[in-house]
Amino acid sequence: MVVSVFCVAILAVCLRYGFWTPEQETNSKVLSRTGSSSYNRESAEWVDDTDTKKSFSRVEVPQVPASTARGSQFEPLPKEWEEPLFAILNDPNQDSGLRSSRLIQMATVDAKHVPRIQEECLRHLAYSLSDENPEIIFQVATHGAVPAYIRKEFVERVFEVRPEELCEWLAKRLLASGDPVMTAEGAMFLNNFNSTTASPLPGASR
Repeated sequence: MVVSVFCVAILAVCLRYGFWTPEQETNSKVLSRTGSSSYNRESAEWVDDTDTKKSFSRVEVPQVPASTARGSQFEPLPKEWEEPLFAILNDPNQDSGLRSSRLIQMATVDAKHVPRIQEECLRHLAYSLSDENPEIIFQVATHGAVPAYIRKEFVERVFEVRPEELCEWLAKRLLASGDPVMTAEGAMFLNNFNSTTASPLPGASR
């Protein structure tokens, strides 16, 4: 009878506080070393221009602040801005260079405090800016008058549609720009670029 009462008491304690198995102890030690697994800090690699063999060094990708998340891409255009924007987009008496210049002017000056219009301008610029002058693309990507989340969307689209050589050049410029959001974008692109273009080691199977 005493033994039964003792066993019941032990069972109650186990149910109250749970069983601690050797596996749980191991997992606890791993988590204490690695921290939370909900956010993995990534590393990226970028090309050193001085090395013709593309040597890479490890670069930490900064965490992008939550405030840079996309927020306005599905909002309608403000009524008062529809006419001036469409006047640029639909003007047949201009070449692509003039059209792009007018869109940059609107995004960075005229509509400086109208994010929805800035977003629409940069969406068009991602396709219309010339590959022959990538410096302009870099300047748009780092222009302080445009919110970071809009510039981030712009750069992501540029990386999707532009030639690989231009994107690699732009990513390296962004990596050294000092802008945390753009630095992260450049680092992530170069990390992916390196993983897809790295030459196989001698003797490695193809």
